[in-house]
Amino acid sequence: MTREFALFGSLLTVGVCARLWLSMKTSRQVGLMGALLTEKKWSRLFEEQIAYALWCIPLSGLKSFVAYATGRLALSFRATMLDALRGSYLSQGALVAVKASPATDNAESRLTVDVKDFSSELAELACHSVTPAIEAVALSYA
Repeated sequence: MTREFALFGSLLTVGVCARLWLSMKTSRQVGLMGALLTEKKWSRLFEEQIAYALWCIPLSGLKSFVAYATGRLALSFRATMLDALRGSYLSQGALVAVKASPATDNAESRLTVDVKDFSSELAELACHSVTPAIEAVALSYA
């Protein structure tokens, strides 16, 4: 595991936690605004709408940050896997045997594209599996 992987994995987790906290905060705002709407307290409703809009600004920034951290985590996965592939296959002449096979037309391209796709999907899987776990813990204690 590289330092970059640990860094962006940690940043992704912190970003998901912060996004969850802000999402819960904005959900409470929506509930409060609904109550104020039914009570016809228009001046207070306007104030809460402003507060809601102000909470949505950092929430959208955190969404972008989580997407960035997921992309960087994928890049870290990709670099680690390509280093392992380079050390295992390219240095021992195994790629020459794969290139000689009639079943493959461009082994280098397939190898790198597969690694890119796999690392991107792995990072998204990590993000999408961490998020519900954190939400389950946070919502059960909220």
